[in-house]
Amino acid sequence: MSQKQQRPGGGTNPYLLLTTTMVLWGSGFSSSKVVVDHLPHAVAALLRFGGGAVVLLIALRFVPSQQATSGRDVGRAAGAGVLGVFLYNLLFFWGLSLAPAMDSTTIIPVMSPVLTTGFLLVTRKERASAGRVAGLALGLTGAVIFLIGARTDAGAGGDRFLGDVLFLLSAACWAAFTLLGPGCSPGSSRFGPRRTR
Repeated sequence: MSQKQQRPGGGTNPYLLLTTTMVLWGSGFSSSKVVVDHLPHAVAALLRFGGGAVVLLIALRFVPSQQATSGRDVGRAAGAGVLGVFLYNLLFFWGLSLAPAMDSTTIIPVMSPVLTTGFLLVTRKERASAGRVAGLALGLTGAVIFLIGARTDAGAGGDRFLGDVLFLLSAACWAAFTLLGPGCSPGSSRFGPRRTR
């Protein structure tokens, strides 16, 4: 069965959705830099995601829940929210107030998958392959070279390096957020049967 046949009613083209996602994701770095030039980084993060939270809470009132939510799921979602929304964006906006947006577009998208995959390989939740190890090494090498270049840039100053470190911490938060997702949890089918105590 072809991909077109699998989409009932001729649904939206997945490549269009992926392209839209890339445009929105990529433009977020530069547009956020414009905002932090006029507002404190903490205020910018609060307005962006506090506003988003209010919209989602209103939407929840109109979307019926299809399944019961356990306390464990709520705690996990709260933990993911703290890491992937609160801490990630606090560090991200703080970094933008110190370093160019170009640094964030280099460090975060490269280091997030490197840290995520590295954790999965070290904990043996996924198998290492030559391609994966080479990709990790290449990404890590590129990030180190970029950080050294930012550190030694004569006109950059210490603020840029600190901003880059904050972007690196943002990437670590995003990696942890990804690992908390249902597909990467130790109890999910991806990593074998759920362990019981």
